[in-house]
Amino acid sequence: MINAFFAMGCAAGTGGGGGGGETPPPGSLEWLQDYLLLVSGDSTTVGVGTPSGHEGYPEQMVTKLADLVIAVDMTNGGVSSAVTGGINATADAVLDPLIVEGAKVLYIYSGGGNNVFQNGDADVANAIAGNWEGLDDRRARAALVGADIITVCMPPFDRGVADTSGPPTPAGQNRADFRTSMETLREGLRSDFASHADYLFDTAEDTGLLCTNSELCNPDETHWLVPGYGRIADFVLAKLALITP
Repeated sequence: MINAFFAMGCAAGTGGGGGGGETPPPGSLEWLQDYLLLVSGDSTTVGVGTPSGHEGYPEQMVTKLADLVIAVDMTNGGVSSAVTGGINATADAVLDPLIVEGAKVLYIYSGGGNNVFQNGDADVANAIAGNWEGLDDRRARAALVGADIITVCMPPFDRGVADTSGPPTPAGQNRADFRTSMETLREGLRSDFASHADYLFDTAEDTGLLCTNSELCNPDETHWLVPGYGRIADFVLAKLALITP
């Protein structure tokens, strides 16, 4: 779990960490400085694959916002290799105490990929249910203590790797079958997100965010490099710029 706070006063610019898109203008994101940013997920939320192991999209979002002179207090509750149960347990223990009376919270959840990676198609339903549990529990916590919360469901990434070469997953799936199972997970999240989250941020809309691009993706074809996480940060910021709380 990583906590980061960037104070105001940095020079304005497009900023930090590489990426594929233009960071939106500061006026469209200033509302974020009133919000606590809480993020749940697995190793791709932690930032595994970068030199420090902690230069994921949440940290790069904060850096890019600081470059726009927008201060954001962020806590990264990502857990490497975790299935949704482990992600949610960490959120219960680490993130919920930060949701206090009067707080304004932006909560982003992206999990379930390890359910499928470790257990295959048989665990897709549990992965979907785990996403809903994580989002519902944060809403319940906010309602209990009198906090305002905006919730975002961000389906696990489609890395674009679909051939059958390479070692099988722990569940025995080749890469093509694994990608099919992951798409079943994503479709389940897309179809019912409105019952559990305020917004869906689906990175599959960025068709250039692929592990076939060696400038974005780690050679393990699972984790992103700094520019890849930067591109995800740009994608999320562009979505947030469309929100009027």
